[in-house]
Amino acid sequence: MSKGGDPSKDGATIKATKIHKETKKVTQASSVTPALPVISLPITELPTAGKLEFQPSPIHVMSMNAGGPSDGKGSAKIRREYFAGVVLDNEPEIFLIQEFRWQGIRGDVWKDTPLPDRYEYTGNMEASIMYDSKRFRLTELSQTKLQAPLDELKRKGKVSQDFTPIARSCVRRLEIKDPLSTEAFRVLVVSWHGIHSRTNEAEKKTQFRYLQIYMKELSEREEAVVLLGGDFNIRIDRIRSLVDPGEFILYEYQPSKRRKGNIIDYFMASPALSLTDVKYINLAEIRKLTSHDPYKVLDHDPISAVMTKKKGTNESMIPPPKISVQNTLLATGRAN
Repeated sequence: MSKGGDPSKDGATIKATKIHKETKKVTQASSVTPALPVISLPITELPTAGKLEFQPSPIHVMSMNAGGPSDGKGSAKIRREYFAGVVLDNEPEIFLIQEFRWQGIRGDVWKDTPLPDRYEYTGNMEASIMYDSKRFRLTELSQTKLQAPLDELKRKGKVSQDFTPIARSCVRRLEIKDPLSTEAFRVLVVSWHGIHSRTNEAEKKTQFRYLQIYMKELSEREEAVVLLGGDFNIRIDRIRSLVDPGEFILYEYQPSKRRKGNIIDYFMASPALSLTDVKYINLAEIRKLTSHDPYKVLDHDPISAVMTKKKGTNESMIPPPKISVQNTLLATGRAN
């Protein structure tokens, strides 16, 4: 003990206190997390490990030429009943239609054969589309967007001046957004009614080649893949060898007996899409309509398929999100 009896002046105590303070400083310093380094990378080099590929749910698509011969008075009503029956029995989410002779799908003419409210109709008599608006919306392309690529192709001589696909088609853009990001999957949905009257097979083949050229150009401009379906008015076996394998896939199916050897209704799609369960719909099995013969008023069978986006597909046709991204990453202890 120091002179005077003050315990606080004791040398051993002072030494112990200093050691305690130094230890406390070291402990506090060791608990501080060091600053994380900032890593600057180009956007194309951002780590993607663990990122899940956006895969939209399957879409039930159908196509049908709703025209047909007359079987006397009431033929239009019977045809409309079968059309409604096809919709109610099969519940397509996208329905490509040709020769639809009614003004839309609502109004007094449909009071005896009402269609579910979720369906919306767009297009014209030659080619139109009906779709389930509760699941998604289809956007109409402006006349300029449809005409500009056609004019360019004609100017370059890639299609003839008398090629007029806009009047025979209904083109709408389907955009399915990824709920977990800003990405979207875009599809040009096309209902097609091929030229038929006063046209020989050679000209129909030429028109088919032109259609592919036009759809390819439109696809590139809209940065979207293509679903094309309808009444092509040329047999599938006649155009099989004309399909551009790098741009489209032709989907074949087992037809009904009446259409065997004369399949003119079919689907085509970009390679990024996959169509499965492609088949025809038997009109004779449509519910509550067995008292009528459907083949006397409808000379085409509806066709059906399930459309999905192929997994692992190169999505160069799908534009990157148009947003500003800071070109830096903060490295973390869990960084790859």
